[in-house]
Amino acid sequence: MYKYAGKRNNLIWDGDDTGITENSYPYTCIECGEQSQHSVTDLQDVRGVSNELVGYLLENKLVSQSDSYYFVKAGIPAYVVACSCPKCGANQYILIGLKEIQPQRYNIYRKSVISTE
Repeated sequence: MYKYAGKRNNLIWDGDDTGITENSYPYTCIECGEQSQHSVTDLQDVRGVSNELVGYLLENKLVSQSDSYYFVKAGIPAYVVACSCPKCGANQYILIGLKEIQPQRYNIYRKSVISTE
């Protein structure tokens, strides 16, 4: 069983690629409210997660699909960061959109945090 918090794209990075992988990006655990951080170095393509989770993302309109690709917003590819809350241990996925918008300039959006109960 899954549940999610957030459905709006929140811009968390708008800048050149310098520092993009060194930064940590905050998120809130949807189970206990603990603040934690994730890194873009942990991103994985949505196509690499379970079919059940992909179905949940599509069903709840957290991602859209075109051919075999998934997007958080038109033209912005979808990725996930798998993590565990350091306080309560809840397994979660952070849904991220990442796109190079100009040479060496990127936008990163956090769309949602999905908990696996």
